[in-house]
Formats: sequence, structure tokens, C-alpha cells
Amino acid sequence: MGAGPRGWKAAVILGLLALALVGRSGSEDATVSRQAASTARMAERLQELNRAYRERDAGSRPYFSANAPWRIPAYRARLAAATDPREILNVRYELVQQLLWDGQSVAALREIDALEAMAGSLTPAQTASMKMLLRPWRIIAYLRIGEQRNCLAQPVSRLGGKFRT
Repeated sequence: MGAGPRGWKAAVILGLLALALVGRSGSEDATVSRQAASTARMAERLQELNRAYRERDAGSRPYFSANAPWRIPAYRARLAAATDPREILNVRYELVQQLLWDGQSVAALREIDALEAMAGSLTPAQTASMKMLLRPWRIIAYLRIGEQRNCLAQPVSRLGGKFRT
């Protein structure tokens, strides 16, 4: 007969937990010492490469730019130090992308507004080009803000399990 379905599930969970604890009973140092010397050297080399990559200039690798939030402070510092209007435009545009990739949509909108304000000092053709270039980023920012306010603030579970259509 037994304890019913709940008792059976609890027994399975307790059994898996016991196996996990027995498997972890060895020290962490034992795991590290069993590591091959070549593996340890490779891990150290990868850490060095990662450090070097992060320390280099934030704008020097545009093809690796997605989802790199550690670059945002570097862009802000470059923006504060920049005096050339062309450099300010480029850095601010890159900052907009990083802010959006990091989920900081409101901050990205502020930077887009600043870029459009700067575009007023350009020729009419350059201003039109700048606005066309910024329009997709503005749309993405507004869509993400809507998603955060509607979907993340009110998940499906709060709607009784019903999906929105």
C-alpha cells in the first residue's frame, strides 16, 4: 500500500538528495588535484585572455560587442573625456547599443534623445540619416520597456495560467 503519491515523491527526492550529498563528501581540493596539468594551464591561459580582453579599449572589437555590460563604464568615461563631436556621436551610439543589450532601455532612450539633440547641429541630410539609424534602437527600447512593464511585472501565473493573445 504505502504512503501514497506524496510519500513516494518525497522518498525519491530524499534519495536523490542523499546521493548528491554522498557524491560531494570528498573535498574540493581532491577534485582540483586530479586535474591534469595541461588542463590547469589551459584554464589559467583562458583567464589571462579574458582579463586582457576586458582591459583593452571597449570600442576596438565591434564584432564582439553584444552583451558586454562591463563596457558601459568605459563608454561613459570615453564620452566624458571626448571633445571631438564625431567621437562623441560614435561613442554615444555604441553606448546606446550596450545599454539595450544590457536591458537598460530607459537609459538607452536618454542617450538616443541626446544623440538626436546633437543631430540638430548636422546638415539636414546627416540629421535625417542619424534619425533613420536611431529609429530601430528607439523601437527596440520601447518594446523592451513594454515587455518589462506588461510581461515581467504581470507574469502568466498571476493571470490564472491564461496566456495573453
